Amino acid sequence: MILGLGCDIVQVSRFLSDEKFLLRFIKKYLTDKEIDELNKSNKLQNIDEFKLSIATRFAAKEAVSKALGTGFQNGITLKDIEILHDTKGCPFVNLYNKALMQALYLSDKKNYKMHITLSNEKEYVNAVAVQDDRVLNTEGLRSENEFVVHKTLDAVGDLYQLGLPIIGHFAGTKSGHMHTNTLLRQLMADETAYEIVTLDDYYSFNRNDLRQSA
Repeated sequence: MILGLGCDIVQVSRFLSDEKFLLRFIKKYLTDKEIDELNKSNKLQNIDEFKLSIATRFAAKEAVSKALGTGFQNGITLKDIEILHDTKGCPFVNLYNKALMQALYLSDKKNYKMHITLSNEKEYVNAVAVQDDRVLNTEGLRSENEFVVHKTLDAVGDLYQLGLPIIGHFAGTKSGHMHTNTLLRQLMADETAYEIVTLDDYYSFNRNDLRQSA
């Protein structure tokens, strides 16, 4: 049963491209663990990545506060909601103080589950949070790694926009549509990074191989 649902969207440009302002912001509104994670990811070194990371966390905290049914009221603060990532890059939520009390109240003092999903498209970031105790679909998940499969299909669909079949290897970490699109644009901008091979080239190559072997 779903106990709470929250969604939030944030325009990245709301955050000033000023390092001092951003550093004051994270010190005031992010937990020590969140700041430590940002430091380890080296995102503080690039102002655009810095802004995107802050906007994403802000949207996530807003979404979680809505899923709790309170927003930032009744003593719940931004630091009471912590957004971190596991070793696979998946976001998860830790709750503290009044936020934790509200989650336990909604779940009738039972173990609660707060799910969070994040996405961004350069100018905007979006976060959806769900507090529940089970998968909503009556048939459950189609596979144990359904969310991974979903992201894989996203990447395949993005790469297909190139209009040509790709012979190569693709690896993504916390990637999204914007990242894959940027990858393709940078790839096609460098003619030394790829080679277009036609079927005629392929069959000609194989016929020459056969003649040499004979």
